Amino acid sequence: RELYCWGDNRDGQLTDSLAAAPANTPQRVTFPVNGSVEAVALSDRHGCAQIVKPGSEYETYCWGAHDVGQLGLGDAQGASVTAPTRVGQMSINGTITGLPRLAALAAGAQHTCAMLPDNAPIGGGDGICWGRSANGRLGTGQDGIARFSTAQPSFDFAALDWESLALGEQHGCVASEDALWCWGSNLHGERGGGGATSQELAPEELSIPSPLGELSAGTHHTCGLDANNNVTCWGLSAEKQSGN
Repeated sequence: RELYCWGDNRDGQLTDSLAAAPANTPQRVTFPVNGSVEAVALSDRHGCAQIVKPGSEYETYCWGAHDVGQLGLGDAQGASVTAPTRVGQMSINGTITGLPRLAALAAGAQHTCAMLPDNAPIGGGDGICWGRSANGRLGTGQDGIARFSTAQPSFDFAALDWESLALGEQHGCVASEDALWCWGSNLHGERGGGGATSQELAPEELSIPSPLGELSAGTHHTCGLDANNNVTCWGLSAEKQSGN
């Protein structure tokens, strides 16, 4: 499977062949390895993808804006990266180790998160995030202007049968078989718990009427799908994006 993108390209979020020009037709994203695109996560200024190579070897690549470490490349933040570049490392308990196969991948406005499979050699079941930490969007317990250009452990869901991961501009949520956990900003109610001025620096379990097996997040709102195909949404609804 191949990946095609189109639209804004000011930060190289489409391809390095257009010299930052936008594209109104699909452009193929060229990866430096042979393989099939297994998962894709996009924000407005960067993108990431997991590639499965022949022999079932998995690698993760990111490209686009890198001003706050959202590409996870382990170097100083700065200029945009206009070609997919491998995310090769993560930091677990202060130890730098290789980034394994990911079970889920999501991109927010200035951050990226992933879930590690339960059988990962290190950090099995963990959520890992990188990029800007303001408003607790990384779930690491930190706020302010801290920026991480290497994946950091954010939450341990190894004991949960989690099913879905979603990121908004400044918040994130994970749904398990019978629980919902969210973190980050709640300015528009997008986190689903607490007051509008509150923020959670680490995942908080929320009460939900029925389990949500699939999540999706917009800039300031979140939606989930339950087993009966009912959709529940919360957050900003100025343009009816929450369905009410």
